[in-house]
Amino acid sequence: GTSAAGARAASSHTGSLAGREAAADALLRQCGVLRVGSIEEMIHVLQGLTGTAMPRGNRLCILTNAGGPAIMAADAADGHGLTMAAISEETKRRIRAILPPEASAENPIDMIASAGPDHYESVMKLVVADDNVDMVIPIFVPPLIVEPLEVMRRITSVARASGKTVLSVLMAEESYYQRIPREVPDPVPFFRYPEDAVKVAEQLNRYRLWRERPAGTIPVFKADTKKAQTVVDAKRRAGGGYLGPAETLALLDAFGLPTVGQVVVPVDGDVVSASAGIEFPVVLKVVGEKIVHKSDVGGVIVGINSSAALRSARSAMETSLKKAGVFGDVSGFLVQEMVAPPDGGDSRQEIILGMAHDPKFGPLLMFGMGGRYVEILRDVVFRVLPMTDLDAKEMVRGIRSYPLLEGVRGEARVDIEFVEELILRLAQLVHDVDGIQELDFNPVIVTPARARCRIVDARVRVAAPQG
Repeated sequence: GTSAAGARAASSHTGSLAGREAAADALLRQCGVLRVGSIEEMIHVLQGLTGTAMPRGNRLCILTNAGGPAIMAADAADGHGLTMAAISEETKRRIRAILPPEASAENPIDMIASAGPDHYESVMKLVVADDNVDMVIPIFVPPLIVEPLEVMRRITSVARASGKTVLSVLMAEESYYQRIPREVPDPVPFFRYPEDAVKVAEQLNRYRLWRERPAGTIPVFKADTKKAQTVVDAKRRAGGGYLGPAETLALLDAFGLPTVGQVVVPVDGDVVSASAGIEFPVVLKVVGEKIVHKSDVGGVIVGINSSAALRSARSAMETSLKKAGVFGDVSGFLVQEMVAPPDGGDSRQEIILGMAHDPKFGPLLMFGMGGRYVEILRDVVFRVLPMTDLDAKEMVRGIRSYPLLEGVRGEARVDIEFVEELILRLAQLVHDVDGIQELDFNPVIVTPARARCRIVDARVRVAAPQG
């Protein structure tokens, strides 16, 4: 499913975004595997793992005799789990006393082109002794008058004595890459380019985080598993396919997943009288197993505030469905209560929860920002079962749009802990109930108040019977 053709063949949001690549990445990440993109990168990471100390944190210091490579290293570190170390004022004062006035003691430390072995040794000693520094990347671009091997000897000597993570960059004439292992005793890992050293620093930090990571727990929520399995089994005996609205509601209720009040109206039924128990405003949706993306064919109308408006909305929807050529697939209409914004403003977000069953990896859970454009934005993350509470936390914080959930521009923070609980409840559902092939909860409205968080649209596809 990693190809465009495979994505088009999927019938749900989750199915179109999931694939073997997503499943493999999720599995390896959850198992603590350091994944690389090439054989060369694999060798680089092995050099880091075997050739230097493990980092104690993610604070990186770069020192150089050439500004350009240092800037490239700092750019590579940005957004990859590393932070530029805030060197103490005392360390900077002592660095300034060593370097010429035109040099910079700020991180990245630019010692300028005249820096030689003595400068590298003296500044390195100050940097590795600073408690604010966890990792150091010294970069050396040899001028004609400075011997690279001696600089590497000094860097190695300081690194071995310090016990801190040091990954060096040497941008030198080709012969030195063969000479260093022979002529410098036990050299620290060295790389040709600054980006390579930063990638290794990132991987070492990821390994550190994995080693420090608690095991986590798999919570168990009260659920009516028998009721849910009965719903799925009945659909399987009928040949599989998508559950109807009433069956979907029963499945979600069995696992404590919050839904909205709703009623299904037959194609020839009266939407007003059938939905008399639901207060306005309401949402009108089309029901049809073959209609996957309702909004694409005019099958969703929101903000209906009166009986007259509801009848008018149904008429307009029928016209849109006929124009789209799908009215023959309509089995009814769904009237739902509309989740109103919280008092004091529209402080809410739309997320998506989903599952696709991979034949080799099993259930693959998805979380991300939801709504109509989920396939366009592709701001989603995946995990395989089993799911711990730590996995759920990492999923929520693993999307690019996570700051929206925390609240921006005066908006309140949504109930993130409840979002994590929804992920774990979904994990329990797909683990305990056999036969679910694919599902989407999109959108799920989440707000600062847990009581207002609701799944407003759900599609669950049951596998066809075996044999």
